[in-house]
Amino acid sequence: MWRVPENWRLEWRQWGGLHVVYNPASGDTHLLNALPAYVLRSLETKASSIEELEALVSSSHDRPPDEALSSDIEALISELDELGLIAPAQS
Repeated sequence: MWRVPENWRLEWRQWGGLHVVYNPASGDTHLLNALPAYVLRSLETKASSIEELEALVSSSHDRPPDEALSSDIEALISELDELGLIAPAQS
């Protein structure tokens, strides 16, 4: 399970299809396209597993729930984790 830590208040701006997110906890600003921004915003609201994120993205972005989507979500979660925008959810 992954989530944006509850005590972080990410700040968002959007220009066209690009999303800028500022993380006050780290002081870093990140430029995201639509899919990573969508996943990150969903993880701000609720902790989710990779499987739950795959289902969410599949239904909202008209992508079939296949191996390519699974691989994309896993890579996205890894990247968001490396950027310090998400963390494993506490049980």
